[in-house]
Amino acid sequence: MGNPELQYIEIAVSDVPEAEHPALAVFDPADAGFAARITVYRWALELRADTPGHLGDLLQDVLTEQAGVFLGVAPQDLDGAYPRV
Repeated sequence: MGNPELQYIEIAVSDVPEAEHPALAVFDPADAGFAARITVYRWALELRADTPGHLGDLLQDVLTEQAGVFLGVAPQDLDGAYPRV
């Protein structure tokens, strides 16, 4: 089962989150001509992960969580393997 709505989300990578809002990723809804966007924070993810494989699993979980926010569904409903870490 796919979610065609996900084609409307931009994925961005930033090095670090704002100091006031530490996070692994954030979801920004569409607004005033800007597409919805998930921003993942590379350094925050790399610091949390023990191995490259763990990093991949963590990234998958974070993206699944943020896509769930966009769609208004639980992450488990999008990905039966959630959570991986």
